[in-house]
Amino acid sequence: MALRLEKTFFISAISIFFLINSAPLYAALALHDVLGWYELLLSAFAVIPVFGGVFLGQWVRKFVSQARFQTVVLLVLVVIGLSFIWRAYAG
Repeated sequence: MALRLEKTFFISAISIFFLINSAPLYAALALHDVLGWYELLLSAFAVIPVFGGVFLGQWVRKFVSQARFQTVVLLVLVVIGLSFIWRAYAG
């Protein structure tokens, strides 16, 4: 959060980032015959709980201050970084 983005803008930006980066992934999987119609259908059904999480996140975001949001994002990034370090040394 070094850019100190407002929480709504940050969530919009990260969502667009993931959406744009998933297109080449799906294309590569389809090109190498890893992603067929069955997997595509499963992916479509997997989006249903994601929408539930999006709506829950929008509701929770109303009650979380900007400072708290930045703290939570920083903590999540620290946990991810520690997880990477743990996996690198654990095996």
